[in-house]
Amino acid sequence: MSQIKIVPGEDITTQIKVLKVNSGKYGVSLDCDIPGMGSREFKFIDWRDPGPPPKAGEKMLGTLRHKKRSEYYMKQGVFVDSSSSEVTGEESPWHLDWEMIAVEPLVDAPTRQTVGGSSGGTVFLDGNLRYRVSEEMVNDREAIRMAVQFGCSDNEEVLAIADRFARWLNTRLAARLSGGSVGALQEMGATVTGVTEKEPEGKAQLEENPTPRKLKNRAELQDWVSEMGWSRDDVLKVLTDNGYEDSKQYLKQGGNNPQSLAALLEGNLRGDSEDIAW
Repeated sequence: MSQIKIVPGEDITTQIKVLKVNSGKYGVSLDCDIPGMGSREFKFIDWRDPGPPPKAGEKMLGTLRHKKRSEYYMKQGVFVDSSSSEVTGEESPWHLDWEMIAVEPLVDAPTRQTVGGSSGGTVFLDGNLRYRVSEEMVNDREAIRMAVQFGCSDNEEVLAIADRFARWLNTRLAARLSGGSVGALQEMGATVTGVTEKEPEGKAQLEENPTPRKLKNRAELQDWVSEMGWSRDDVLKVLTDNGYEDSKQYLKQGGNNPQSLAALLEGNLRGDSEDIAW
């Protein structure tokens, strides 16, 4: 599944699972698992919906609004300008402070489907299918971005290449959701192609976050490590297992460079944890 991209001023609606409800003098906040925003646990999301807060363990569609950059990551200096708390779009979801402004239950809801310009019968789409549709819209936007980065120039070429990227992203999404909303889509006539088995989570994460072709310096390497979700302890363990005290000692060794260190880390790490400057 393609990770949700941050767009300044744009709310995000995606599937969430409430892990904990926190109450205090400043109000209610939620600790949540939000698959579309990464594998980290998102803590202290301010509850802004006028209704009663959900209970721990509930799954739903939540609409989230980013407030500002997290002070923690500003102090870590992970942004181009870490003196400003303004959201620019360069951030990963876990770099921001969030508030929950609305929620919807994951229950069956009737939706009128129109085929060929005429009204068809009522088709029941459950919340998981609505979640898939939302994620496919994210994948479509990501596919356009990938096509532009690929070097496409005119509109027709961008759309043609983006369609190929979108089909690849959405096929992977279908594999991850198989047995749930995919089954509902298949009953409606959809066909999933090109998926033979569900890949292990670690392998999928590496394929979605490949080693960059060019890492010019240690700062770019650190940014990539943060995107991969590896912690300082993760990196140090790989280095010490390979005979180095830290990344500085590794890079001082003749023949070593940021690109070779990225390859070393990619070949040894399969987890995802807090990204701390190293």
